Amino acid sequence: MSRMSQASRVTRLSSFVLAATWIAALSSIPSARRYQQQLDNGVAAKDIATWFSTLSLLMTLASIGAWFATISWMGQRYDENLERSPGSMRLSRRWIVWCWLLPIVSLWYPKVLIEDLLKTSKKDSDLAKSDIEPVNVRLWWATWVAYTIISNLMTLQLLVLPQDTVPFKPSYEIAAACILTASYSLWINIVRKIG
Repeated sequence: MSRMSQASRVTRLSSFVLAATWIAALSSIPSARRYQQQLDNGVAAKDIATWFSTLSLLMTLASIGAWFATISWMGQRYDENLERSPGSMRLSRRWIVWCWLLPIVSLWYPKVLIEDLLKTSKKDSDLAKSDIEPVNVRLWWATWVAYTIISNLMTLQLLVLPQDTVPFKPSYEIAAACILTASYSLWINIVRKIG
């Protein structure tokens, strides 16, 4: 697969994740009301289904697809960068997959890999244009980590909330979607810059 089609696939799947996240977040508003109405009518929590729960599944599947596309794209860029500039990558190739999955290191290893890919993928034309705003990897990473933490906390709250309450909060879902939007806009610039 060509360099641009790999980047395009990452961009398209990332866009799909963002769209699914927003649709799920917006559906959480009427879904929360409907969930509460069903609880008030005596329906057991395990028997309640909402659009939000269905769309959350779509969001999860989209995220998995985008992750596979991203690690494939990162792997190809990694190999190209090592050919052009041996020793330019601070982490070994196996971290392309594991950096996203392992607790603790997932808080900084993906950022390190992206920084190295950005650094070694700069073209001569990019270096000549000093008026081009650099990609803000720190801000992208901060928004991505914030989104991930909020999403994980929302998932954990499902385990601790009483059975007679709505297990999701529309305000949290919309806040997470807003943070993901900021992360997405920076991520797309990173993907385009790396190619």
